[in-house]
Amino acid sequence: MKIFSLDAEVDGLYGPAFAIAAVVRDGGKEIARFVGRAPDSLVTNEWVRANVLPALAGMGVTHASSEELEESFWAFWEAQK
Repeated sequence: MKIFSLDAEVDGLYGPAFAIAAVVRDGGKEIARFVGRAPDSLVTNEWVRANVLPALAGMGVTHASSEELEESFWAFWEAQK
């Protein structure tokens, strides 16, 4: 049985995603992984800047915009469903 786990960090409660990570497991074995992040400069919410960005310091930027990140994640999702 496949299990698809994901987490997304967004700019405020309802803002665009700026970091997404997902893992797909089948029978306990990891079969696919997605890790994506947009630049910190896109994050405008002060609470997120102070409390979330420091925790993501080791996660490299992989996409130029939230839209690009979301499109890339959607392609991953479609390939794994």
